[in-house]
Amino acid sequence: MAVDGVRIDTWLWAARFFKTRGLANEAVAGGRAHVNGVRVKPSKDVRPGDTIELSIGEVRWTMAVTT
Repeated sequence: MAVDGVRIDTWLWAARFFKTRGLANEAVAGGRAHVNGVRVKPSKDVRPGDTIELSIGEVRWTMAVTT
Protein backbone atom coordinates (compact mmCIF):
# COMPACT_ATOMS: atom_id res chain seq x y z
CA MET A 1 0.00 0.00 0.00
CA ALA A 2 1.51 3.32 -1.08
CA VAL A 3 1.41 6.35 1.18
CA ASP A 4 0.14 9.41 -0.69
CA GLY A 5 0.88 11.82 2.14
CA VAL A 6 -0.80 13.43 5.11
CA ARG A 7 -1.96 17.02 5.52
CA ILE A 8 0.65 19.04 7.37
CA ASP A 9 -1.85 20.24 9.99
CA THR A 10 -2.86 16.64 10.68
CA TRP A 11 0.79 15.53 10.81
CA LEU A 12 1.74 18.27 13.30
CA TRP A 13 -1.26 17.37 15.48
CA ALA A 14 -0.53 13.61 15.31
CA ALA A 15 3.13 14.27 16.21
CA ARG A 16 1.79 16.19 19.25
CA PHE A 17 3.27 19.58 18.43
CA PHE A 18 -0.26 20.97 18.94
CA LYS A 19 -3.13 19.86 21.20
CA THR A 20 -5.73 20.20 18.45
CA ARG A 21 -5.71 20.08 14.68
CA GLY A 22 -7.33 23.51 14.71
CA LEU A 23 -4.32 24.99 16.50
CA ALA A 24 -2.00 23.29 14.01
CA ASN A 25 -4.12 24.67 11.17
CA GLU A 26 -3.86 28.22 12.55
CA ALA A 27 -0.09 27.94 12.96
CA VAL A 28 0.42 26.74 9.40
CA ALA A 29 -1.98 29.34 7.98
CA GLY A 30 -0.13 32.01 9.97
CA GLY A 31 3.12 31.20 8.21
CA ARG A 32 4.87 29.43 11.09
CA ALA A 33 5.47 26.21 9.11
CA HIS A 34 7.57 25.59 6.01
CA VAL A 35 8.01 22.39 4.02
CA ASN A 36 11.31 22.04 2.19
CA GLY A 37 11.92 25.76 2.75
CA VAL A 38 8.60 26.91 1.29
CA ARG A 39 5.70 28.45 3.22
CA VAL A 40 2.66 26.18 2.83
CA LYS A 41 -1.09 26.08 3.39
CA PRO A 42 -2.65 23.73 5.99
CA SER A 43 -3.86 21.37 3.24
CA LYS A 44 -0.31 20.68 1.95
CA ASP A 45 0.51 16.97 1.99
CA VAL A 46 3.81 15.95 3.55
CA ARG A 47 5.55 12.77 2.45
CA PRO A 48 8.54 10.76 3.62
CA GLY A 49 11.69 12.69 2.76
CA ASP A 50 10.16 16.14 3.36
CA THR A 51 11.70 18.54 5.88
CA ILE A 52 9.36 20.60 8.08
CA GLU A 53 10.48 23.79 9.80
CA LEU A 54 8.15 24.99 12.56
CA SER A 55 8.37 28.09 14.76
CA ILE A 56 6.48 28.09 18.06
CA GLY A 57 7.22 31.26 19.97
CA GLU A 58 10.99 31.60 20.11
CA VAL A 59 11.55 27.87 19.57
CA ARG A 60 12.32 26.67 16.05
CA TRP A 61 11.98 22.98 15.19
CA THR A 62 13.37 21.24 12.10
CA MET A 63 11.97 17.75 11.48
CA ALA A 64 12.43 15.13 8.80
CA VAL A 65 9.36 13.15 7.78
CA THR A 66 10.31 9.48 7.69
CA THR A 67 7.22 7.23 7.69
